[in-house]
Amino acid sequence: MTAGGWHARVAVRTARSRRRRTRRAHSLPAWARLGQVPSESSADGEVEEVRSAVSSKRHSVPVAQRFRLELTNRRIARVLDLETGLGHFSAPASTPALPKIYAALHSRKPVYVGVTRQPVRARLRLGEMGRPYAGPYGYKWMVLRSVDLFVWTFRDLSDRDAETVEAEVVYEIRKRLGQWPAFQNEIHFWKSTRKHRQIATRLATVLLGGKTSG
Repeated sequence: MTAGGWHARVAVRTARSRRRRTRRAHSLPAWARLGQVPSESSADGEVEEVRSAVSSKRHSVPVAQRFRLELTNRRIARVLDLETGLGHFSAPASTPALPKIYAALHSRKPVYVGVTRQPVRARLRLGEMGRPYAGPYGYKWMVLRSVDLFVWTFRDLSDRDAETVEAEVVYEIRKRLGQWPAFQNEIHFWKSTRKHRQIATRLATVLLGGKTSG
């Protein structure tokens, strides 16, 4: 490559980089572009808007995996992947260390919403009745004969983010159906942002479709 050609390529790359920085700058509010700190009374809404814009790029909503669980004596007797027909949990639901939000449905109504970083089978095993680490009760919903399990596996949520979305999903179910999930025994409450609520609304819509209490 000649010296002239090399300089031309550098100039093109520099111009592209400047255009990207300009677009990012214009997407911010005026106080952020000017490097100013706004007053407390005016800052909260704009700070929240910036955080939501940033998190919207990070926090995409994955497609739910759907499984059917057959239960006997409050233990899982059979697993069926409703998408692939496989008789076990498949990735990413079976992948460790990734945050997951899962919901059990019976007769097409959510009866429990949970959160975990474990492979889903490992987490459910902790709640099977009769196991020494399940406590005296285990998962209450395992008294049912079968449930459909929806699993969303995220790659970019913190544990606290996942717990916040979990709580917002449960609350969204309460708003739409007029009652909490029948076997919900705990919720982790954290301050939520607009993005948490947006994710929760999308998950609840997958679970409920157009269902409301009316």
